Amino acid sequence: MWDTLLISAAKYPFWAVLSPIACSSLIRLICVNIVVRKFFYFSGIISAFIVATFLHLRWDSFSIHLIPNKGGSLKESKLLFLGDSITCEGARPRGFITKLESVLAIDPHIVCQKGATSEEIIKLFNSQSIDPIPDTVVVQAGINDLMGGSTATQTVEVQQKLLSAISNRFPNSRVFFLPIHPILYQDNELEIPLDIKLFWPQEFNFAEKFLTADGIHLNAKGHTLLAKAILNQITPVNS
Repeated sequence: MWDTLLISAAKYPFWAVLSPIACSSLIRLICVNIVVRKFFYFSGIISAFIVATFLHLRWDSFSIHLIPNKGGSLKESKLLFLGDSITCEGARPRGFITKLESVLAIDPHIVCQKGATSEEIIKLFNSQSIDPIPDTVVVQAGINDLMGGSTATQTVEVQQKLLSAISNRFPNSRVFFLPIHPILYQDNELEIPLDIKLFWPQEFNFAEKFLTADGIHLNAKGHTLLAKAILNQITPVNS
């Protein structure tokens, strides 16, 4: 119940900010005591400010709504999100899936396993009953392969196996394989093999801006960045 409320607040941040003001205004209408009415008036404003600050600083909930969308509307609504912990975190209040749900009318189905390699994601995918058939599959995998010592070439080969498994099972579904974002690993340098480096911005302070303290997982702004990239990929470009 509490998680549902938090995710709803993250999806609809403007409504979440207006709610304390609306509630305090309603109480003011039915209350005759002037002192009490003033108390609720200022309490509503202060509560709204606190909620807005939390949503902005902790979850970066407003940014996705302020990004200009050059694409059209998404006709396909059934999306399957498949991946490791990044995908699992995507369904949390600050996650990229939650952010996508806040701007798109989608019905998400999430299949994920924290710490899973691409091979383990293949096994997970094959073991799951997925109904209805998704219109679009958004796949994320490979970080744990690299962290486990696999080379870039080996990682790409297993990613291709995963892609083939999805295409064979859902031949009529669109599939978007998310490129691995830059991570801190081995000698603690920000690095990602060039052959799997695609739409992530090559900023010198990427880790500071978009990663959590572990140098692997995305922070709230990182999830917004990912949501924005996916949004630009899956929505058709207006002519």
